[in-house]
Amino acid sequence: MREDLIIAGIDFRRRTNRRFACVATYFGYALFVGALYTAYELRSVAWALAAAPGALLMGYGWWVLNQVAAPYSTPQTDERQTQVRNQAFFRAYQLIAGLPFLFLFYLDEAPQLAAKHGWDLWIPQPGEHFQAIMFGYLLLAITLPHAFIAWQDPDYLDVDSPA
Repeated sequence: MREDLIIAGIDFRRRTNRRFACVATYFGYALFVGALYTAYELRSVAWALAAAPGALLMGYGWWVLNQVAAPYSTPQTDERQTQVRNQAFFRAYQLIAGLPFLFLFYLDEAPQLAAKHGWDLWIPQPGEHFQAIMFGYLLLAITLPHAFIAWQDPDYLDVDSPA
């Protein structure tokens, strides 16, 4: 079952490998954005080129998550798959719906906390940072339901083994 999940020699039928793919997707995004931000701040082409591994890692992880979740979106899904898909979307969109409120709370409180305690808190600038924040939010909205499916499903090898 799920022979299509052996991708580039990695067996994504195992839960551990699928979890690594979930982490790699978001780590790749952080690496990508961090390298581009550093390249912008330092005006360095070398740092802009350093964003390429992050983009590749993010893209590969995203593709793996889509491959894992593909059977959950077909008309031939069984009741268990439909229930898992619906629960993954429910959890993901609960988190996604709450993030703007946390972000607005941070925007409201960060300047006050920085002034009161002398902390050096990052405060996003409208023209420079909000595009990356919105892109990250979109990436999270697109990948999080698939990540929940990939994270929680059992090993597909265990399902195939005779009991």
